Amino acid sequence: MVALGVEPYSIAQLVYGTYSLGRIKLLNLALDSIEISKNGKLSMMAVTQKMLNETGTKSEDIDGFINYAKGLEDVQVAVLIQEIFNDKKEVQSHEHFHVSLRSNGTINVAEIASTFGGGGHSNAAGFSIESTLNHLKSRIGKLAGTL
Repeated sequence: MVALGVEPYSIAQLVYGTYSLGRIKLLNLALDSIEISKNGKLSMMAVTQKMLNETGTKSEDIDGFINYAKGLEDVQVAVLIQEIFNDKKEVQSHEHFHVSLRSNGTINVAEIASTFGGGGHSNAAGFSIESTLNHLKSRIGKLAGTL
């Protein structure tokens, strides 16, 4: 392809290195939401619909965010809580969330996900749940003591 005039740097920038300002602002909000368990083994970040609206982004813009939470020193399990938009007109007492779990290899996150009705494999799993954000964070946070 190079012989045909394709510039590898330009292609790499388009594929891997170009982000909208909104995505960077969303990343900033997501990083600011990170909470670490008392034992330091679990990190949790949340992306709400309000954050997406404020930054003009979409749910696909959060791809890869969980890796920041997983890459923190001493963290064994990273959790990304994403609020799923509810387009129903009636007022809901609970929001709908998708929760992604990632492990550094020492904890089987599929077992954690299964306790919430989800699944996956030992290093990457997830589940969907209706809850309030605070209650969900509390339930997940209690898991940290078992890690």
